[in-house]
Amino acid sequence: MTSRQPSAVSRQQAACIIAGLIAASLLVTTMGFAAGPAPAKKKIMLGAIAAPSIPAEQVRSLENLVCAELAQNRVFDVVCPDDVGAVLKEQQLKMGLGACMDGDCMNVAGKLMESDYTVAGAVDAAGGKYVFTLTVVEGAGGLAVAKASVESAADVEKLTAKLKTVVSDLYKSLAAPPPPAAKTAPDKPAAKDPAAGEKKEEKKEGKK
Repeated sequence: MTSRQPSAVSRQQAACIIAGLIAASLLVTTMGFAAGPAPAKKKIMLGAIAAPSIPAEQVRSLENLVCAELAQNRVFDVVCPDDVGAVLKEQQLKMGLGACMDGDCMNVAGKLMESDYTVAGAVDAAGGKYVFTLTVVEGAGGLAVAKASVESAADVEKLTAKLKTVVSDLYKSLAAPPPPAAKTAPDKPAAKDPAAGEKKEEKKEGKK
């Protein structure tokens, strides 16, 4: 028996398919090089929350929940207070995480973590209510660039229920363009004193 030889058409089709696969592979590779690596995310660090009217254990839980909400955005790499405490301990700084209420500790932590933004939180109790405020600062000890706050009854569970709102408002404030600089009015020329003109005329007449 004689074996059937593949027809010229079949060989041509196979060659076309192979050429197409090679071209597609080259195109994908070229596009990958053109696009380049994805830009690195900016880093945002959450410091310890100042809440003297709330038990320390509940404050730690509040920090973890706020950090989880910040991470939902996925635009930033979020650094939580536990991570900050580990870095400070590694650097043998004799400051606990609770000591990060002052600016010096937050500045040191921000520099160590190389954070682009630092979030400071505070819970104030007044009139049977909690006022929870989050403030975003540029870098370590820079200018405040965003702020958001929320009120709740003086109850940690009710305050926790509003964390999503305050974090969402904070990101909106951070994304908002800065207000335009106030335009300064041009200096007006000094008004002419008519009395001065009359005095000059009197002097001219006196000289004559």
